[in-house]
Amino acid sequence: MVKNSKAETLDFACQFYGEEGLAADFWIVDASLPYVLHKAGSQFGKIEVYDLRYDIENINSKGVSFSKRALDRKALRMYKLNFLDELVDLAEGDFSKIERSINRQLTFFERKELKKMAKSLYDLEIFMFIDFKSLEFTSHFPEIKFELNLPNLPDRLKNYKQVESFRKGYCDLI
Repeated sequence: MVKNSKAETLDFACQFYGEEGLAADFWIVDASLPYVLHKAGSQFGKIEVYDLRYDIENINSKGVSFSKRALDRKALRMYKLNFLDELVDLAEGDFSKIERSINRQLTFFERKELKKMAKSLYDLEIFMFIDFKSLEFTSHFPEIKFELNLPNLPDRLKNYKQVESFRKGYCDLI
């Protein structure tokens, strides 16, 4: 894989540009497994154990690409990302908070439309890439954007937009 290595397992310490010395992540790539393991991360000297699995999309001599659901509740909690709980509930098909906000049950057609939206939110994925030659690390988070036209719904859910983001960094083989 890297520099003609015969190893089946490669361990990487990766940092995003701008976070050098502040944060680092420990990734384990094992060619015999269907996933890449995000074992741990550190920020400002505090180590967090993640043990989060990312599905391998492609692995070859040039690099590895892997992904995870963008609105995975465990990952969002572990990474301490500030996504709306209602958004994650929506992605998981739980409309009870929306119904409480609008003080009524959803109609058949509203529920049908929300189920379509929920499926697309559930299927959103974060992609990561490690280039074995340059040891460059890239993450891609997709855009999330929608409008819900329901009366009495909080503004934070009526028009939601999370911009697409690409972050780059580098890895060291350890």
